[in-house]
Amino acid sequence: MPFEQLYLLLVLALLIAGLIWERFRPSYVFLGAVALLWMGGLVESRTFVESLANTSILSIFLLIIITAGINEHFNLGIYLDRMFGKTKNPKLFLIQFGAFVSSFSAVINNTPLVAMLMPYLHDWGKRNKISPSKFFIPLSFFAISGGMITVIGTSTNLVLMGLVEQNTGLSLRPLDFVIPGTLIAVTTIVYMATVGYRLLPDRKDLMAVFEENQREYLVETEVRVNSILAGKTVEQAGLRSLKGVFLAEILREGHMITPVKPNEKLYSGDRLFFAGDTSQVIELIDRDNGLEVSKKEKLNLSGHQEIAEVVVPYNSLLSGHTVKESGFRERYDAAIIGIHRRGEKLSGKIGEIALQTGDLLLLTIGPDFRKLIEQDKNLYMVSSSRRQSSIRPMYKRVFLILMLLTVALAAVPASTLGIDRAGGILKLYEALFVILGLQFGFGMMDSLGVKKNVSLDLLVILAAALTLGEALIGTGTADAVAQFFIGITQGQGALTIGMVLFVLTMLLTSFVTNVAAISIAFPIAYSLSQSLGISGIPFFMIAGFGASCCYLTPVGYQTNLMVYGPGGYKFTDFFRVGIPLAFLYGLITIAYFATAYQLSW
Repeated sequence: MPFEQLYLLLVLALLIAGLIWERFRPSYVFLGAVALLWMGGLVESRTFVESLANTSILSIFLLIIITAGINEHFNLGIYLDRMFGKTKNPKLFLIQFGAFVSSFSAVINNTPLVAMLMPYLHDWGKRNKISPSKFFIPLSFFAISGGMITVIGTSTNLVLMGLVEQNTGLSLRPLDFVIPGTLIAVTTIVYMATVGYRLLPDRKDLMAVFEENQREYLVETEVRVNSILAGKTVEQAGLRSLKGVFLAEILREGHMITPVKPNEKLYSGDRLFFAGDTSQVIELIDRDNGLEVSKKEKLNLSGHQEIAEVVVPYNSLLSGHTVKESGFRERYDAAIIGIHRRGEKLSGKIGEIALQTGDLLLLTIGPDFRKLIEQDKNLYMVSSSRRQSSIRPMYKRVFLILMLLTVALAAVPASTLGIDRAGGILKLYEALFVILGLQFGFGMMDSLGVKKNVSLDLLVILAAALTLGEALIGTGTADAVAQFFIGITQGQGALTIGMVLFVLTMLLTSFVTNVAAISIAFPIAYSLSQSLGISGIPFFMIAGFGASCCYLTPVGYQTNLMVYGPGGYKFTDFFRVGIPLAFLYGLITIAYFATAYQLSW
């Protein structure tokens, strides 16, 4: 194998290791990989720049911005209540809700869709006394499956389309997505309402956690100057046998005292760290005994304190930074008093804890918190009241009509008007530009909203993924890997090779991003088709569907990470629920493309 191919495989291994390690932001890892390729002479700088202008990447960002505008001005909760409000049976609810989510996921970006539906699921579960842990994984899985129905349903499909057009000049047919995607979406709904429902854990919901001590937080408090607790032992202060909470650690002048003994004296300025039922800590603070959340005066939190819970989403700029580094208090007019991380007990000073994707934060919030978080994409509220839209109902109805007409123009073949080109009358990105223009015209979006919803991290990841794909093909590395596959499946037909390709891509996407998985698998699929002398479309589609088979781990897809903390899930919950569904998903994918393209054993 030539040196440049070995070098590229080394860079690829470092990329995968960096993504799994999670020590650095994914965008940094991808950018570092591109830099190594450039320094090694495998790609030119213009390759990365041209990838930034890819129409598929442009379409992804347009979809994210449009979805955010719809979310802000159309209260789906009202319509959801009309459809599901009378349903009491959780399995019937999952079928109805699954059909709704899958349909919307086919045309709306998955991440903001899950973000705006999580509060509704939480409230529905609370009203019907059913744990959201029975619904949050299904929500993510419905969004993933529904996204495969159309080209625009998920970033995987859009990146795949960009790779195909960039490297082959071919165009993917809508039917290549619609039929297998619909079969998978229906299967997912039926599975989650039957077998999957029984496999899902039944854990206390988020408010029950707050009230019933089912999950442990780390809560930081401080002994004020002149506090009546100063000079007393832990036992004398009444902190020895608290209901549902215990004093875990004391930080005094940089020295951590743990475990805390009953005869340990308390002093002014001591930082006390509690674990357990956080509501009991808030009651302690409200007793006016000189114990307080650090610097709460700065937040104007006198009297009754309002508590909120938020989750750190995928690609949040807060991930990897300590609470102090992020300037959290000033940035959000809120103080973190509790952190929950996947069942892990955190210790130490909250301000020095580095936040991670999926962390669930318990906050005391000031009057400006809700306004500030609405302008920010780095935190998602688990449950909150919606701000009333200022757009007149008539304008909303007109917008919806014009948006549907625009979608129709993108769906109707251009040939019906005598236009000699593949695709619709409007290209996808053209239709999305029109819809975004309508949002600006009706006051549903502005420059601040665009800035808020455009992630530089995501842009870097997508462009770097396309660059990596081009390097794999251009250096012949993908062809070498393809020959290896053909070698180990010697004497086997295209169908067997397709199955191996699906499993490889599914395993990749379980531990790295779906975009990384398809960018690695596509060049291999391309070389396989060239070596076998058959159409590459079935291999491209098998790789694309494999990259969206993100059911096995919470780190495989951003919506899985979003529901991980709020659902109170463990890593093994995804594995247990996801394995049977992944098997059904793979069976449908392979069977469909083998039949449609006559792949033989």
